[in-house]
Amino acid sequence: MYPDAMGRRSVIPHHVLELMQQGNRHCWTIDEVHSGLAGHGLASDPSSVFRAVTRLEGEGRIVRVPIDDRRAHYEVAAGHHDHLVCARCGGVEPLACAVVQALADQVRARSGFVVSDHQLVLTGTCQACDHGDDRHPADRDHEHDRHPADRDHKDGRHTADEATAASSGGVR
Repeated sequence: MYPDAMGRRSVIPHHVLELMQQGNRHCWTIDEVHSGLAGHGLASDPSSVFRAVTRLEGEGRIVRVPIDDRRAHYEVAAGHHDHLVCARCGGVEPLACAVVQALADQVRARSGFVVSDHQLVLTGTCQACDHGDDRHPADRDHEHDRHPADRDHKDGRHTADEATAASSGGVR
């Protein structure tokens, strides 16, 4: 619970984090978080959601995802990974990319420069759009926004081994 300006306990950050952890999306905009809370019967206004997201980001519990579509996107802070973004439907998928680690190692070997962080977003066309499914990702049960390991689990969760395998290989 977080105290607000008047000393009352705000429950919105708790609910935002819970929604993002348990939801079936990979990335969330402020509007999507606000709608998600409303969908769970939690009344909030967009400015309160914005403040909650800003607070959670400041605490390092969620991170901003560098998707260039003029909206801020956030995800739960977890193992580093990169992203695939569909230019047609806007779907976002995580990408564990060992190639980036190999590149960072090569950069260090050649120049002595130590890569401490990176952000990689590959834009293209997802499989569903490539095969003619023009529905918005929300109409496809957010299949794009779910972690690939989650797609085989009805409750949307994956094992610790799968999570580790999916998030390994990035430079952070």
